[in-house]
Amino acid sequence: MIDDALALVRPQKDFKPIETHVDVEPGLTVGLSPQRLTQVLLNLLLNAGAALGASARPTSTVIVRARTVGERVRIEVEDDGPGVPKDVASRIFDPFVTTKDVGAGTGLGLAVCRGIVEGARGRIFVDATYEGGARFVIELPSA
Repeated sequence: MIDDALALVRPQKDFKPIETHVDVEPGLTVGLSPQRLTQVLLNLLLNAGAALGASARPTSTVIVRARTVGERVRIEVEDDGPGVPKDVASRIFDPFVTTKDVGAGTGLGLAVCRGIVEGARGRIFVDATYEGGARFVIELPSA
């Protein structure tokens, strides 16, 4: 699903100058349909691309990692952009909250992601300890 989501975002204008890295432990399975997981990953990747595109840096990187942690699968989508503003981080998954310019986003993408992930008995959050940009973490039960 990670490769599928990346294949969908790589042709996007914001994503063309971004270098991507994938580090996935082999054989991972989660209790979430491939379509739903792709939808969540796609939203996180598009958000990263928009943040990196707005940062006007000559080179940018997005890293997607996935590994088993106990009985869960932890997926991280990390970028080296401006990060999530501290005043928004605690409510970034609430409906209609956005860091994008007016007209550039509705603020529903991350709220939908949260609903999908929590519906699968998982959780999604911003890693507040990460300081090199933004790191979003999805934790789902292993299938």
